[in-house]
Amino acid sequence: MSTYKLETRCYNAEVRGEGSEKKPVVEGYSVLFNNLSHPLEGYRESVSPTAFVKTLKTLDESDDDYDPDHDVAMNVNHGEHGGILLGRTKNKSLQLRCDDRGLHFRCQLSPDISAHMDAWQAVRSGLLDQCSFAFVADPEDGDEWSEAQDDDGKPYVLRRLKNVKLYDCSLVNSAAYPNTSVSARNIFAVSAEEVADKMRRFKAAALAREIERDERARKQAHVPCSDAERRAKAERIGLMIHAEQVQEWLHKKFPE
Repeated sequence: MSTYKLETRCYNAEVRGEGSEKKPVVEGYSVLFNNLSHPLEGYRESVSPTAFVKTLKTLDESDDDYDPDHDVAMNVNHGEHGGILLGRTKNKSLQLRCDDRGLHFRCQLSPDISAHMDAWQAVRSGLLDQCSFAFVADPEDGDEWSEAQDDDGKPYVLRRLKNVKLYDCSLVNSAAYPNTSVSARNIFAVSAEEVADKMRRFKAAALAREIERDERARKQAHVPCSDAERRAKAERIGLMIHAEQVQEWLHKKFPE
């Protein structure tokens, strides 16, 4: 079974220091949609425009899905190693929304907190120019795995984030990949074993769809398919996923 853990991604996204010394604001994008990452741990990744739809509803007091316990923080470096809390959705100092480009944030800082003013000046001077977000992918429909090809025709595994719960947006100073919006920062990411398991399941689903299309074509052509043929096809699918699940599935489909 896949384990869904807290993951972080770092972007060379837009971040600006706005306002004035009396009303300092940092504003920008924590995530840019549909940007393809460099290789992570055996796969590449992009974020769908649907990824934050549900999590933003839990932050909206006027929405039926509002969750008063869900709080998203904005930090410097995710609050690690002496990081600074800049704002949070719970007290409305942090505002989040999605548009066509990505996940936009606006964080109202306090002029009375020296660390906030330091962060604001660091953004204005370009010392802090990257953004990051921490999330957990929904175990039901959080991500989608597929095989894709790059511009040179080379195949790779693609993970597309479709529905995640957001926990943190941060200003970070991690080094980013050159010429891309995604950096090497990939804490608690999906393991290589999980990638392999996801791909087995993806291929099994594709094969199942192929077999289903074949059976429909047989029926339309009035060509019968024997139970032995169906079992052989099911076993082909089973080779791609865990043996104990296969046996349970085969027993239900073809009881002795």
